[in-house]
Amino acid sequence: MIRLLLLFLVPQIAFSQNPGDLYGLYLGTSNVLNSNVGVATVDPQTAAVSYLTAFPNTKIYAFGDHAVDPMHHSFFQVTGDSVNMYLLDFDIDDGSMNDILFQVDSVGDGTPGTVTIGGNIQGTFYNCADDEIYFCHYLAPWEPYMHFAKVSRSTGTVTELDSFVLGTQPIDNLVIPAHQVAYFMEYNSITFLYDKLLAVDLENNTVSEIALSTAVPSSSFWVLTYNPLDGSLYGLQEDLDSFSVNNYLADLRYIKVDPETGVVTDLTDDFLGNIIASNLAIDFQANQLSVVIQTENPGYPQVATYDITNGTSVINNLSYTDFGNISYPSLIGIDGYLIPKDCSQATAVDNIVSPCDDPITLISGSDANSINLGCHAAQFAGMHLQVFDQLGRLISDQIINGEMIDVVTSKLSGQFYFYSVTDHGRRMASGALPVIK
Repeated sequence: MIRLLLLFLVPQIAFSQNPGDLYGLYLGTSNVLNSNVGVATVDPQTAAVSYLTAFPNTKIYAFGDHAVDPMHHSFFQVTGDSVNMYLLDFDIDDGSMNDILFQVDSVGDGTPGTVTIGGNIQGTFYNCADDEIYFCHYLAPWEPYMHFAKVSRSTGTVTELDSFVLGTQPIDNLVIPAHQVAYFMEYNSITFLYDKLLAVDLENNTVSEIALSTAVPSSSFWVLTYNPLDGSLYGLQEDLDSFSVNNYLADLRYIKVDPETGVVTDLTDDFLGNIIASNLAIDFQANQLSVVIQTENPGYPQVATYDITNGTSVINNLSYTDFGNISYPSLIGIDGYLIPKDCSQATAVDNIVSPCDDPITLISGSDANSINLGCHAAQFAGMHLQVFDQLGRLISDQIINGEMIDVVTSKLSGQFYFYSVTDHGRRMASGALPVIK
């Protein structure tokens, strides 16, 4: 057995970001004025919203989905004018616009870099495995399909992937390198129910249908996201069945969906509120969900948080700091700067390589931590085990040899880390690394 020691070094982060903070899109008094739209950070524990950067000289008339790419510090925002819609790529650090990735052309003349039909854009998410932004678009009521496509951030090339019956509902998809699956709610035009979950495999371009144990009426809306720690979908269901008699507030409840079996589980009782934006963020260190809602009408945006571990939920009013002369900023959506969206670190829940059947664990000591591989692994010249913390900082990179690898750290924080097994730099397996104390 080779025992290796590594001091715990903390590299500097290139921009201001506290662990667990989320990115949010804010609008000022008027979204037509310069610098009254941009990105803020949101603390889901306190609902404090802090100014990060503005999009200078940007007029956003229509706001919709957005997505975060923490690897390149990009914020992708759907916007539009009176004719077309666009997907913009902003630099999070300084607010400058990197590029107009594409324009949804109302005429559809086939111009390179545009989607050749017009219409709405929704369901955007960033996939670090291929460095592309995925989205749905449709031109209602002139065509009966919603199109699923992706655009390259480097070339602006739009690739059409598939199409689904109009009314198919995308969720707030979270895609990681080891789980290249996007999910949709399928609408049944005969029963007028959402009764199936569509699983789109992005690697082999196949679609699977999973019948839901509880069908959802068309008056309902789901916002869900994938949790790679247990392979389930978590989120909120919004029911408009008693909307008009509840001061135009919907019935909300947290739900869990098993994407393998379609079993839907209610996690909380109903409570009144409206979902402000479709984006839902999941924080793996705190093991909680956060979403922007409002519980009064008229009312202001609030952050609703659900703790997956203990099954409790809280709703906090927002507080704004450091916004200067931007009057009445309003948070309209959040997304996570969280490691599962960053290909530079591991996120999947996979065992190492056969025959290691037991999960990899990190055994914490007073001044040293031992990584247990779960079996004896022979040494290969290019096979490494890398360990990352919650911010994606590499704290260990060692050749696999034997069963135990020791890592010396000056401080152990958090309840788990992430690991990645690489062979000459190519990722072979990855997963969560729980701490055993």
